[in-house]
Amino acid sequence: MTTATHAKPMADRVRDLVADTIGPLQHELLRDGPKAVATLARLRRGAGKQPHQVPDLLGLIDTEPLYDTTADGRLPGSSR
Repeated sequence: MTTATHAKPMADRVRDLVADTIGPLQHELLRDGPKAVATLARLRRGAGKQPHQVPDLLGLIDTEPLYDTTADGRLPGSSR
């Protein structure tokens, strides 16, 4: 796990993670890349569902950036 020097709000972290993940997939999809087509189809099937309802998606995207700690070792949004 990496350490961030300042914490972004969780909504910003999610937005950045989605952009960093979906952007390249969308670009590859437009080039008819079979892996991108399959990955985006899996993600669409899981849209709006709880994680336990779609175990096929577990591990598909690295969510570690959502859990980077602040400089003092706390998770963003947590209080002491």
